[in-house]
Amino acid sequence: MKKFFIVLLAIFFTFSCSKTKKIYTQVELPREYKGNIKKIAVLPFETGNKKINGREIALEIESYLASAKLNGKPYYDLVSRSDIDKVLKEQKFSYSGLTEKTVEIGKILNAEGIIVGYASAEVNDSSFYEDKDRCIEKESIVLFKKCKRYVPTKVRCHKIYATFTLIPKLIDVTSGKIVYSKKIEKKDDYEYCEGEPHKSTKEIIDELKDEAIEEFIKDIAPHEAIIFTEYLN
Repeated sequence: MKKFFIVLLAIFFTFSCSKTKKIYTQVELPREYKGNIKKIAVLPFETGNKKINGREIALEIESYLASAKLNGKPYYDLVSRSDIDKVLKEQKFSYSGLTEKTVEIGKILNAEGIIVGYASAEVNDSSFYEDKDRCIEKESIVLFKKCKRYVPTKVRCHKIYATFTLIPKLIDVTSGKIVYSKKIEKKDDYEYCEGEPHKSTKEIIDELKDEAIEEFIKDIAPHEAIIFTEYLN
């Protein structure tokens, strides 16, 4: 009898106590680099092919870093893009040689740290055929033209394999040492058949690029994190 009573209590609490989910955001500290470098210049990235624009990557990183705050204050002091472009032009630095001359550039810009790096994208397209039903006759209805007769048709389809690689580095201008370096790789495979709406190659690469940059930012700057909690009513 006592055991039966305990079982009844357990059932009662199971159904009487409902769970409430709460979602909120909080600012988390950088995951990897937590040093004292605060004044930073972001130089154009070297690229492995024409699918990637190294200057655009630098601008996107700048945008993320400019919005990074801690206790309501900017976390980094960024050297302006106009100052960076002016120095690169005056000193006649080519983008391909920026990595080797970062300390020199950093001193001219009066920066504490320099962000440089390498980015590349690789896309492979594998085609195959699938059997699809193609409508050859529709019912004559005013509002909705429902298909009346189909014929099986072989349709050419594509499977896209894309990889985006980002290798950012943060260099201490005073010591010349690399204080952060990481190879970030993002991959995706995407399938579609001809005649269907689909993403362009550029859209796929841009999505992977954004994911890689976001991971880099989380490593070196404060960032918002979404927190999920559950509690009993």
